[in-house]
Amino acid sequence: MRVWATELTEAELAQPAVVFCPHPDDEVLGCGGTLARKVAAGADVRVVFLTDGSRSHPRHLDPRSARRLRRREALASCAVLGIPACRVRFLDLPDGQLAARQAELTAAAADILRCHRPSQVFVPSRFDGVCDHVAAGAAVLAAAGAAGETTILEYPVWFWRHWPWVSERGGPLRRRLGRTRDAVIGAVRLFGRFRCAVDVRPLLDLKAAALACHASQMVRPTDRPDWPILADVAGGDFLACFTGPREHFQRYAVRTAGRRRREHR
Repeated sequence: MRVWATELTEAELAQPAVVFCPHPDDEVLGCGGTLARKVAAGADVRVVFLTDGSRSHPRHLDPRSARRLRRREALASCAVLGIPACRVRFLDLPDGQLAARQAELTAAAADILRCHRPSQVFVPSRFDGVCDHVAAGAAVLAAAGAAGETTILEYPVWFWRHWPWVSERGGPLRRRLGRTRDAVIGAVRLFGRFRCAVDVRPLLDLKAAALACHASQMVRPTDRPDWPILADVAGGDFLACFTGPREHFQRYAVRTAGRRRREHR
């Protein structure tokens, strides 16, 4: 990827952007270093959290408590990245139900894009495979097409939750063959699609500090051994995918509804 990926230029980093995140913490995992670089370049960066994140720990937190906690964490994380609360918006749609609220989400995203007219729109990757992420991407792309020409940057999060980026050993032959198939498909998508990158090496400590603000996702309370955290996913391999030197994106321009220009190389 160091050979194939095209880096965002300083001029592109300085362009205004709206970042759509299905859940609090997606802004850091998918593009935290890039957002910090954009802020440093003087870009107007706005973050929109689509769901309330209330279902992350249903056995431990009631929805109202989870909603309040994750909102505080999201604001703290954005502040670390250099994005003030006045540039953060919460749609508070029900966690896990974006597919059922597609029309409402598309209309809200269109209003936001018409208001701010960003040069760049960051959305979750269509290859993430998580319901809220897929629904978010589809709704925002529909809204972007209706709002006018803009550059889309799809950022992967749960795309990395597959072998070979995380370890999955053993198991029945059928399962191992299935993982091999998924790995080949993933590699083709990575090299064929995610050919835009941003060097975030100088900002890895800042990115880690922003991610630490999402304490409910990062730290297990000592009195709650069954509290799930991101480090549990794939034995920690999944979280390690976000500490690399570059963040990758699929980049293309949207001109009118349903039409895309050829992806930038």
